[in-house]
Amino acid sequence: MFTFNVPITVWYETVNGIITSPFVNSTSVDGALNIVAGDALNDKTYLRTFRNPRYEPNRGLMYSTASIITNPSALMSRCFGVFTAESGVFFKLMNGVLYGVVRTTRNGITTEDQIPLNTSNIDLSKGNIYDIQFQWRGVGNYKFFINLKEVGSFDYLGTLTELSMYNPANPIAFESENLGDNDPMRFGCVDVSIEGGGKNGKAYGSVGIDNPLGQVQLTGLNSPVLAIRSKVSVSGLINTRDTLALLATAYSDNKSVFRV
Repeated sequence: MFTFNVPITVWYETVNGIITSPFVNSTSVDGALNIVAGDALNDKTYLRTFRNPRYEPNRGLMYSTASIITNPSALMSRCFGVFTAESGVFFKLMNGVLYGVVRTTRNGITTEDQIPLNTSNIDLSKGNIYDIQFQWRGVGNYKFFINLKEVGSFDYLGTLTELSMYNPANPIAFESENLGDNDPMRFGCVDVSIEGGGKNGKAYGSVGIDNPLGQVQLTGLNSPVLAIRSKVSVSGLINTRDTLALLATAYSDNKSVFRV
């Protein structure tokens, strides 16, 4: 939720590919997330979570949000769902037409499957709820809902010769691009729920002090000993593997402070 702010511990924003701090175009207005693209033509704002919902075999995913879109026919591209620049599934409002999109990257080339959604008798400028449902497995279907009514689907089952989406572990994301207009879209909340899959499925690793005694001599407070980095990319693709700090241990033969 965005009642008081857009928490910097959960989200980060880029404007034209540059990370902003503090946020420039993603703000909390009267309890809602308010996103604009930017005043200049082709300005693009992208807001995403730091975390990526973990996919596990046989796991289903439900994306849910509620939105009020100012001037749906604006000359803009406005997207919301779970996605990066390389993969994902999301709603895309483009110059007044709402699409369902599945994005993937194969052999270094990013492509999108796109279908127009049935928005008859739906006023996108008013408050509506939006849901996306899929059980990935690599070859299954994707369904799009507005106000709990199915408005479109990708019926992939039994038709594909490649995986529908190379990476199903994608962050919650919003994107707005100025193609001549700069109208906001607002969101009351957003959620990803999952069901099925394994109980764990995560990989464990450890980092230690790289010397025979396992010791580091320090003088004074706040001297760094270890730094952990999650890589931006893996094999040339955007890294969506999260890192969780599980346990840290230390010892000292003098009075000391151990700060993590």
